[in-house]
Amino acid sequence: MEAQALKIRPYARLLTMLGDQLIKDESVALSELIKNSYDADAEWVAVEFNNFGPNFEVMDNSEIVIEDDGYGMTREVVENHWLNPATPEKYKRKRENPYTPKGRILQGEKGIGRFSAFKLGKEIKLVTRSAQRDEVGRITGQGEKGERELYYGFSQYGNEFLGNLETDGAVFLDELEVTCTEIDPPVTISSERQDPFGEKCRKPYGTRLSISALENDWSASKVQRAWRKVNSLMPIFSRRKQTDFQIVFLKDGRIVSDFERSQTELLDLIENKAVYRVTDGHFDEASSRVTFKLNGLSEVIDLTDERLNGYKFVEAYWKETGKRVEDLSCGNFNFEFYLFDFNAKPNDGAKYYLDKNEKARIKEHRIYLYRDGIRVLPYGDKEDDWLGIDVYRGTIKASAFPSNDQMIGCVYISHNDNRHLIDKTNREGLIEDSSDFQEFKLIIKIILFWIQRNPMQHYLDGKQARAKKAELDAGKPLALMKDLREYALSIDDPALEKKILCVERSYRNDIDQYIKRIEKVENLAAVGLAVETASHDLKQVLSRVLEQVKSMRERLKESGLPPLNDFKQFFKKIHGELLFVNNSLGDIQLLFPSAKRRARDLDVSVVIAEVGSIYSELMARNDISWEIVPEKASLIAKTTDAVLLQVFINLFDNSVYWLKTTRRTRKILVMVDSARARIVFADNGPGVLKSDEPYIFEDFYSGKGEEGRGLGLYIARQLLDRYNFTINLITDAAEKILPGANFLIDFSGGCHE
Repeated sequence: MEAQALKIRPYARLLTMLGDQLIKDESVALSELIKNSYDADAEWVAVEFNNFGPNFEVMDNSEIVIEDDGYGMTREVVENHWLNPATPEKYKRKRENPYTPKGRILQGEKGIGRFSAFKLGKEIKLVTRSAQRDEVGRITGQGEKGERELYYGFSQYGNEFLGNLETDGAVFLDELEVTCTEIDPPVTISSERQDPFGEKCRKPYGTRLSISALENDWSASKVQRAWRKVNSLMPIFSRRKQTDFQIVFLKDGRIVSDFERSQTELLDLIENKAVYRVTDGHFDEASSRVTFKLNGLSEVIDLTDERLNGYKFVEAYWKETGKRVEDLSCGNFNFEFYLFDFNAKPNDGAKYYLDKNEKARIKEHRIYLYRDGIRVLPYGDKEDDWLGIDVYRGTIKASAFPSNDQMIGCVYISHNDNRHLIDKTNREGLIEDSSDFQEFKLIIKIILFWIQRNPMQHYLDGKQARAKKAELDAGKPLALMKDLREYALSIDDPALEKKILCVERSYRNDIDQYIKRIEKVENLAAVGLAVETASHDLKQVLSRVLEQVKSMRERLKESGLPPLNDFKQFFKKIHGELLFVNNSLGDIQLLFPSAKRRARDLDVSVVIAEVGSIYSELMARNDISWEIVPEKASLIAKTTDAVLLQVFINLFDNSVYWLKTTRRTRKILVMVDSARARIVFADNGPGVLKSDEPYIFEDFYSGKGEEGRGLGLYIARQLLDRYNFTINLITDAAEKILPGANFLIDFSGGCHE
């Protein structure tokens, strides 16, 4: 039998799949139809709800009308493109020249957006009148002679367009009849009618889509949600009073103003009540740099900075994908974010205090995504956590990111710069399993994490400190007790004065106890680091000792006494291994309170060498070299072993951590200046972020992201301060001895020789 040529013939139920099933809800359907108006260079599009009940109840004659003043459609476009699913017309235009005559970027390209109308209803009437063009294709401002009307009357079919299966069987797409009528002179698209604002005559061209036999119920709240969604199609932070594309909702010819939210009020909120305003944001793929202004001041995040590996989600992404920063290919994009403090009180920085209505207005918004000025749905919807921020805050760490409902933002991508970020066919966002989309999200999350960990955390810490100070100032316990004693004297009440003195004495004793406890905690802080570092080496040594003992026992059991020389070698090895354990434990033991002694003259270089030995194995495993210059320098400081050990354990620990993140040759250098009684401790790691510099000696502040304890440098400074020594970060590049983090420890103010 010869091969037979067959043709693919789609069933009419394809319309249900393209419209009702593929489109999530009525708001998305309206958005898709409005995008067609945008592509037609319309200046306005009106969504009219005609013949609905008082609360937008659907009646028998209810209809939804979408009308615009765009360039309309010619007969050729209607017959060859509008009626045919998946037409490549816009796809081809977008590849050849993606710009409309007004300079907009075409939004549609899949050729199925118009079928969103079937999500709304089964009876559809399209009236369109094309704008006239001159010989070179420019719009003349006049309309074609007549208008054309298409009518889809599909209410006779069920939702699956199956017809009567017993008699007719399934209906094929090409069996559906659509009537087309030429109307001359035009009646609907005519300059004799006013625009929806009632201000002037409408243009003599455009399109009007009437949808009846509605499929779903409506209500006032549903219309309100739809209004908000379609109005967010345009960037929400625009202050232009008259944009070149306006969307208006009407009910029986009257603008539904009750549903409008004042754009001015939202913009006033972000300008006057946002704690941080992140503006002019830009990611440049070529340099892997993020630049933006934070409350007007310029900031930079370099994605090649190894310090970002301190963010667990960043480290996990590179490890999981095997990629590097240099592999990023999502393209350039712009952004702006505004962060609020919902916990601000009227008396605590009233500038940022938000009342109930203001909070509700902010919570209506999230982080939106716009491509070429048009929103990509559903990103920005309240229920859509597209960046995974709420999930991370709920399962990993709540303080890692700003809360979604206390932040408003927009991210802007483009057809030209982000070709690998592709829309899903169902219009519900971008294809999310692509590596480009995941990289795109990663960069945004890095920006938000940086904002939360740096400026926002500084603001919250400052607010907390001010609150504590206010509480202390309000109480002033000792001052109050003094006032009470004077009052007792004034009324000649010795018994009351005695009781007040007892309370004051008890209070002072409690304060002394708290100070001692704090000192004990600070003194023990480095024990964990030392044990953590040394335990790996000690465990290896003890394992070797156990293996040697086991080997000797087996030899004794099998062959009797081994030669005397073997015994000597055995005990020599055991002695050496146990000596190492003893010395290591001795170094750690100096940190315990039981080992504390009075201050004495100590050679600082010797203590540094002891700490270096604790970290020697760890540094060797990570190819880190270190040295003291001059090698036999001697700087004497009067203090305790524990203080110097803690200071240098923290410095070594920080350097090793950051050096592990860099690919360059890793080095730690300690420069001893005996004449001036100072030491510079430096490494050639990534260094300290400029934004971190003012805070690195504060308690619980860490540049290590989620892994940091935030106590090391704080405690080091506290301990040195007890002996009038100082430690500071060197920020002047000319004074650094290595390009990374450089710390200057000055012993000149204390007791030394």
